[in-house]
Amino acid sequence: MPMRQPKRREAQVWLVQFNQHLMEWLKSSRSNEQHLREAFIALRSMLEREPEVAETVSNLCATLLHQHASVLQPDLIEDLARLGLDAQQMRSDDHPLRWAEHAILQLALARAANAQHRRYDALRAVRTIELPTQQDLSPVGCLKRYLGAKVDGELAALFEEVLDRVQAEKHARAAVEACDWLIPSDENLVGLLRALTQLFYGDAQLPEQAMEAAMQAMAYDLYEIEIQNAVRMTRCAITADPAGVSSETLTALVEQTIDRITKRGVADLTAVDFITLFRQAPEKLCRTLIEKVASAAEAVQIDRAPFDALLPAAAAAYATCVPAARRKFLKSAAALEDLDDPVIRCVGAGLLVVAETRTGGSDDPPHGAAFLQALDGLIRRNDKAMHDWRIRAEFDDPIGVLVATAASRLTDDADGKHRIRLAQLLDSLRVAPSQALDWLELLSADETPPLLEHARRHTDDLFGRLVFALRSWPRTVAIVLQAAGDKILFICTTAAGVRVFEDGEEFRSAAFEAAQCVAGQMADYTGLQVPPDDAVVRRAAHATFDALPVGVRALVTESDTVLVCPDYRVNADSIPFEILQCGDEWLGIAKVVTRLPSLEAMVFAAEGSRRRVLERRLLSIAITQAQGSNPPLAAAGEEAESVRASLASAGWDAPPIHESRVDPPFILNRTPFAAHLHIAAHGDVDGASHAVLLSRGTRLTPEDVIDGSHGCTPTVWLNTCVLGQSSYLGGGAVRGVAQAFIAAGAPAVIANLLPVDDQVSSRFAERFYVHAAAHGFGEALRRARRDLADDGVSPVLWGSTVLMGDSRVTLQPNAMKPAAWQQELVQALSQRGDLKVLAVLGDALDLESQREPDDQRLACAAEIVRTLRHADSGSPQDYAMLLAEVCRLCLRIQAADAAAIAAYAISELAQGADRLVELLITQGAIGLFRPVEAMNPGWSELTNQLLIRAEQLRRGDRAFSVNVRAPEGTHNADLDETRRIGQSITETKLAIDLRSAWYGLTPAPRPSETSAEDILWNAVMASRAKSFEDMPETIAYARHVAAKLAGCSALPPERVHLAATMLAGLLKWMWDSQNLVAVEKEMIESQARVAQLALASLLSNWSTDAAWMALVSDYAKRIEEWLGALDELPYDEKLNAAIDSAIGCVRDDASARLKRIEEQFPDRVPDAITFLMGTLVESNTYSYTEGSVPEDICEKLKGVHHQLSMQAERCLMPWLMEGFRVARESELDELQRWCYAIGAAPTA
Repeated sequence: MPMRQPKRREAQVWLVQFNQHLMEWLKSSRSNEQHLREAFIALRSMLEREPEVAETVSNLCATLLHQHASVLQPDLIEDLARLGLDAQQMRSDDHPLRWAEHAILQLALARAANAQHRRYDALRAVRTIELPTQQDLSPVGCLKRYLGAKVDGELAALFEEVLDRVQAEKHARAAVEACDWLIPSDENLVGLLRALTQLFYGDAQLPEQAMEAAMQAMAYDLYEIEIQNAVRMTRCAITADPAGVSSETLTALVEQTIDRITKRGVADLTAVDFITLFRQAPEKLCRTLIEKVASAAEAVQIDRAPFDALLPAAAAAYATCVPAARRKFLKSAAALEDLDDPVIRCVGAGLLVVAETRTGGSDDPPHGAAFLQALDGLIRRNDKAMHDWRIRAEFDDPIGVLVATAASRLTDDADGKHRIRLAQLLDSLRVAPSQALDWLELLSADETPPLLEHARRHTDDLFGRLVFALRSWPRTVAIVLQAAGDKILFICTTAAGVRVFEDGEEFRSAAFEAAQCVAGQMADYTGLQVPPDDAVVRRAAHATFDALPVGVRALVTESDTVLVCPDYRVNADSIPFEILQCGDEWLGIAKVVTRLPSLEAMVFAAEGSRRRVLERRLLSIAITQAQGSNPPLAAAGEEAESVRASLASAGWDAPPIHESRVDPPFILNRTPFAAHLHIAAHGDVDGASHAVLLSRGTRLTPEDVIDGSHGCTPTVWLNTCVLGQSSYLGGGAVRGVAQAFIAAGAPAVIANLLPVDDQVSSRFAERFYVHAAAHGFGEALRRARRDLADDGVSPVLWGSTVLMGDSRVTLQPNAMKPAAWQQELVQALSQRGDLKVLAVLGDALDLESQREPDDQRLACAAEIVRTLRHADSGSPQDYAMLLAEVCRLCLRIQAADAAAIAAYAISELAQGADRLVELLITQGAIGLFRPVEAMNPGWSELTNQLLIRAEQLRRGDRAFSVNVRAPEGTHNADLDETRRIGQSITETKLAIDLRSAWYGLTPAPRPSETSAEDILWNAVMASRAKSFEDMPETIAYARHVAAKLAGCSALPPERVHLAATMLAGLLKWMWDSQNLVAVEKEMIESQARVAQLALASLLSNWSTDAAWMALVSDYAKRIEEWLGALDELPYDEKLNAAIDSAIGCVRDDASARLKRIEEQFPDRVPDAITFLMGTLVESNTYSYTEGSVPEDICEKLKGVHHQLSMQAERCLMPWLMEGFRVARESELDELQRWCYAIGAAPTA
């Protein structure tokens, strides 16, 4: 693509600097990245000064990323990609390959986000890529499709990386179709390639010749294929021919491909990347792979030890899964014990456990202890590998094998060791999504401090905690279902203890037949309007209940409340527990049934310590029409209004919400302040993708809920189709919207497992809220079911509406007084180093623990205080590491106040450390304070301190400070007092501004610019994200905005130059008037309206023959004459005087022109002031890069502009009055009221 040279001198300067730094970087063999960072800064500055070079900038960014991304750091990749995308938006050309450049930039952005563990940011980035579909056989068309094939192949890899297999399959197939032109036009070969893609994502059998053809095509041109895709194809070949004997050609091709992979990809791959290649592979192939990779690693000077370590694990577990290979198996197992890499040792031991079970059928595999010990080590060190789902997925099978062993040992478990082990194994297969606590890892020791080992043991004893909690929950049984091989384990807990029952295939088959029966009946009803056959459902429900083990049936029959934790790996959450037949009653009507996503969630619900705000505030939302083919929800609007009116009449603060306002930020900004959330909308489940469909095509996903939660989440009724379902993603990870709300801290969530009838679900909700006025969620839902059943509604229509969480939670928020041990723990953490106070508190906790020896949380608190008494508080680093572990323990025993105090102490100890580390720790501590503050506003002062500290750290050298100037002789004490008062005022204002941003009151840029309103909104907000330090950057951006306005037909092309001048003057004044920390949404809305008024005036009043224009139009020419005369003067003492004289002329002329406008054309004063300010901005092309004299002229012109802008508010008053009218006259919305407790509803 041709490179457009900049025309302006300041842009040319930056281009020269870019070229210089780029050459230096290349000369350093691409090792000195600082040179490339300097080149990036120069490239960005060139674009800011001359938008016309946008095409060149986007070309350069795409080229750099395409050719050199493999050696760049993720943050630099992200910067280059964003700059390239900004430049793309500024381009006006229509180059035929512009789409491919955009795809490369977006893909680079996604890769950078993925490398920084922001997987869902990566997913969002790749979803914006659009690929051509036309069948164009021209050279350009072929190039398009070829690039499309590459980009789409990478899309498939990235989609798979973020666990979205459905999307991965779709894009992988699209990649195959886009590659058709690369190979001979043989339909059979094309079909074979497509079959190859299907093989990777399914269990289809692929003919041998198909695999050979695919491998041939890949081996021929591997250098143009992603290494990861080559690994994937090799995996397909191994799967197709696991023994490696049916086709010599195929085996040779596999080895040839492995050779190419190792030569080109060893630097980019880790040992874990190769693990999937070993499944069902022959030992010879494993050894070939390892040897080639290890030798290639040695050639490029990469540590080969991790690759060597893989061989015994892979060969032992997957090459010897038959009894005849027992001797070789034992040899490989012996080699495993010598491995240094803890991750590979753990993975290998797990594979051996599975292999032992398959070869010997042992229920207690010999390597089980080694695997558990290795797994314990990874967990205790909080090894980063445990956050990688690919590695965790390798533990699914061995953990499943060992669960049965641990469960069988509960009968002989005097010290609770096996009980703890079983709990850990069960929740290893149920990893709840959570907000990141990565900041605590900055302070983590390799091992748990020995003083806290006992405390951790009490925390980990989930079954012990559950037994104790159920003492206050009479006639309740908690059941964890777990598949273990061909058995189903029922681990039942009551106040009397833990018992384990098991069943074979009878319950599994009966349960899934019942699930299919109910789902089929619902599908017939919603799709074909065929009434459900209750007799068929009743028979299936009876058969499923009767298939339960006798002991489980007895416990359920004797209980009033049943807590169920299903096994998501085998889709057991689809089992219709609520409509099983217990005697002659449906279980969901006879008893309270609630579901929990994990054992820990079950314990948290039983302990009942989840938090929400005390104010009775409701968000009742209906989305009656979603984009796409979804039918309108006729009853949803009435349902939401009925819920709102009902609770409003009971004294709740229940504002009406119009659905056009509702998108994910709207909901997530308000949920921390609401006690209950009711949503009536469409739900969407597509493979692993789950979402609530909101207005304007937006979607509320599980990731939104987790990332946007603040630890204080309301109770929720999710009255949508199917969002009570979940998808098991591997490695213990489960995705689902309802599960995400529970993980985010919601005490209780009601959701639907299946599609629902709009009218019936609305009636169900209405009955629930009637009963919820006097009962907990579980009892209210049970009574609502009975009401519908008494009215003749089929159980199919109410049985799939399920409760998750604590069934005792009431709609009315209740103030929960912390237990005595929680208050004592907070006090102990607040008294750092005060041994007398710690001794008193420790003795008190020990006494309480003796009275309640089974209260594991109390025992944990006592151990923590005992540890604090003996810890060395004089060593800040060691004490901070200890507090980091204490913080984790407090979160696990639901002592949120104590965790927050520990986090605050850590942030204080971190002061003076590395600024980035201190910032991350402070931000982490802020995250723990929000739920605590919601329950007790007295914590707000500590929160403010953390918010201010984080902002000052974020600003670095630009941090706010107070400077005091006073006459000579002023006493130091007076200066200090004045400084203290000034600092207090500054911090108070700063805290208010920061809370506005924290509460979500600050505005966000609009993602699409389809109208002048959108374009001007983003222009007014531009200074929040972009740097406009110099006037050339301002005028360049103004020209860019004017061009976009012309592009959407809001501005005639011939007015673009005038619009750029007007916008430069108006925008700079607006930006300068905005708050530095947090701009209010009302300010942006009002300023955007002012900009719209200015644009309307320009279209109506700015013309060459307008009389008022004649008074100002030649101002730029006069400035050029005055300043141009300086170019001929020598550099002597007369030059400064000449500069001052010229600047004086510029200043006085502007004042005189403005005065004449005020006298002759008072209605055009706003137009005149924007034109004059914009002209000054446009004329100030001087820069410090050109020398001291141009720099001096630049600063003096800024001074003139400043003097003129001091009159701008007066001159712009007509526009300002109209633009700010809505802000003056409108009432506060619910978020503003709730944030600042204005007109708050009565509290509990």
